[in-house]
Amino acid sequence: MDASKEILTPAFQILTGLSFMLFLLVMLRIRAVLRGAGGMLLKLAMLGIPLGFLILAQAGREYSLGGAAGLLLAAGGCFFVSLVLMGGGMVLLVRDGPVGGKPQA
Repeated sequence: MDASKEILTPAFQILTGLSFMLFLLVMLRIRAVLRGAGGMLLKLAMLGIPLGFLILAQAGREYSLGGAAGLLLAAGGCFFVSLVLMGGGMVLLVRDGPVGGKPQA
């Protein structure tokens, strides 16, 4: 087995743990500020990133690219959905303005 392949699964597992810890830290600090539909979309978008890394860690266990293709597509789809949710959340937050403030021009 190639040494570079052996590092894939642990690397993506570390990224999964770090991104989930970042999600928890952000939610503990600014959970009350992210209200409404825009805030909910941003929270869901942040959860998609650790999920994508977890799927990539599972794909790293496969012996061939063909065997990992389905998992790689699922991880890419997860990252794409997170990006769409993040963009939608930002649009809604900018449109509605800051919490308790006036919408921006």
